[in-house]
Amino acid sequence: MMEQTAAARPSSLSTVGMAVPQAQNQQTNVRYYHPAVLSRIREDCMAQKLHLRASEFTEVKDLVLWTGTFNVNAKKPVSVAESAKLLYWLRGSHEDKSTPDVVAVGFQEIVDLNAVNVVVNNMSGPRSAQWEESILSALNSYVSDNGYQVVMHKHLVGILLLVFVRREHAPYVTEVIGTTAGVGIMGMMGNKGGVAIRMKLYDSPICFVCAHLAAHTHNVAGRNADFANILTKIEFRESLLDDVNVGYQDPTDHVLTIHNHDFIFWLGDLNYRLVEDANFTVEDCFVHVEKRNFDLLLSRDQLNQEREKGNVFQGFEEGPITFAPTYKFQAGTSFYDRRPEKKVRAPAWCDRILWKAQPDTVKLRHYGAAMELDMSDHKPVGAQFLIKVNYEVEEKKDAVQREICRELDKWESDNKPKVNCPRGL
Repeated sequence: MMEQTAAARPSSLSTVGMAVPQAQNQQTNVRYYHPAVLSRIREDCMAQKLHLRASEFTEVKDLVLWTGTFNVNAKKPVSVAESAKLLYWLRGSHEDKSTPDVVAVGFQEIVDLNAVNVVVNNMSGPRSAQWEESILSALNSYVSDNGYQVVMHKHLVGILLLVFVRREHAPYVTEVIGTTAGVGIMGMMGNKGGVAIRMKLYDSPICFVCAHLAAHTHNVAGRNADFANILTKIEFRESLLDDVNVGYQDPTDHVLTIHNHDFIFWLGDLNYRLVEDANFTVEDCFVHVEKRNFDLLLSRDQLNQEREKGNVFQGFEEGPITFAPTYKFQAGTSFYDRRPEKKVRAPAWCDRILWKAQPDTVKLRHYGAAMELDMSDHKPVGAQFLIKVNYEVEEKKDAVQREICRELDKWESDNKPKVNCPRGL
């Protein structure tokens, strides 16, 4: 393409129209007011002004949100008939039995992470459907009106994320997208990775991430890298959304990331262990767990240490941990696995839930583990929150829009070009 001379380059788009390129030595200052350009400018201006005045038509709605994580060690889902067992986890043992408005459930190892399942991945779909049915049945068993419905489920090999809402909120759930990021073998396979679902809840964007990070006590750097890679790889394409208002955003930006949400809940088997050394052995760990010396143990928790260093989960919060380590148990019991024929691992808080949000928009009500569920070598973890979501009141928004329209109409009228004809013409 031939480079334009400075004199021949078109002027930038003004706030009222598009300037016509001026020929060299041309002295007149003519502006061409193209209707399509004016229409686009008006739309963008309306969106910007609405954004700036959002507080005039936006109210805050309190909702109860529950989220949980469970590494099921490739165990088959409980049958629908037995799904009430899951209530130990889904409802918890805490005193507040408020029925959640939103439920997000994450699983790891819904299938055995062998080479065939990782590469072919033909078992994950049926297992995902079975777990969805069991969880939905359990949720609806303690409400009288079958009040929950599925928003979306998404899986990646052994990782599964399910999101449910109460039916009365379903009309206000929009812009739902699910995506995955494998960070396992070769940095891309799905034996480790993350599954994310984002949605607009009323008028607040919310994102859930279920992750399974690198294993082995010594592999702290691997876990940190997995977190960073999931954070980078997870992208939600705006082209998949039904209705996206980008009026005050860069129109070239068609990708949403995890960060582009008012609420982020990150849950999963994060696999961080306790720091062991010559002065703190596996046996020492068992002794302190039995004595419930959790503060001492948590000071050696790798995730706590890495967060304090700023290496991982920057800006995220986690509730106080008052429950026993959730790994590793002998399946079918509530006893830590200390069988001599097995490799004995120090108990650890592998299973965690963290969140990131604007100040004063999230209140943690409960954070605990369901020690009663014994089907796996992990215990499931759950957390209940009170969240404050934005809700646009249409009548108030319409009134603000009409006021802005009147302002724009007046501005356009005042700035239209005027032609003065000499008398006699």
